[in-house]
Amino acid sequence: MSKGTLITYDGSFPGFLSIVLAARLQKLSVDAIKPIDEHGESLLFQEHQHIATHMRDAKEIWELLGGISLETQRYVYFSFLSERSELQIVLYRYVQLLMQEGSTSWEALFEIKEQLSPWAQRVGAEKGYLERHMKFSQTPAGIHYSEIKPIYNVLPLLTRHCRNRFKKELWAIYDMRRDFGLRNLNGQIVRFVGPNKSMPAKDISRNVARKTAGIQKSVQSSPFSNGKHIKRPSLRVSA
Repeated sequence: MSKGTLITYDGSFPGFLSIVLAARLQKLSVDAIKPIDEHGESLLFQEHQHIATHMRDAKEIWELLGGISLETQRYVYFSFLSERSELQIVLYRYVQLLMQEGSTSWEALFEIKEQLSPWAQRVGAEKGYLERHMKFSQTPAGIHYSEIKPIYNVLPLLTRHCRNRFKKELWAIYDMRRDFGLRNLNGQIVRFVGPNKSMPAKDISRNVARKTAGIQKSVQSSPFSNGKHIKRPSLRVSA
């Protein structure tokens, strides 16, 4: 039995959207999608191809999804943040069906959405729970700091809540499970690498400041916004 094409990428959401456009342009038949680290790994598939992340390509697909509806954007993003490896190819097929020109098989779309819906709902539920129950402590430097350990990768979805809650005050959230954090800095949301363990309060300010020094990369609830004004879809997930 012949084995299908494996597409590898960097594991990011823009990387995933880059696959969607590259596959359309190159007319690729994609049977599996797998994120790999910077060192790569051995591949057992008969044929494989690595797709590099291109922000322009990713933004093009993101905007096409937004042209369908903001709910569609949110649904695809939430499903991706569930980090379910078996959903990668399912989500890819769902987006490709949405992008398909001409007649669309609504039955096929519905069947795929039935597979994605429970996970998108769980991501939305965990986001809402953390927004209600996150505990912050203020560091000596005046940073409102919280450590979380979510099941799903919901940290990028919590930035709007923090901006509304703390206004222009400094804040930082660290995901202990994934060893990275997000904080506000000079009007941007920036990413920092955490200590991979809880820190004493006296060390938090120094670590956050050191890890984010000079970083200007924006990381948002919307993957392509600038951190200042975000037009967001409804939080409700439909079945």
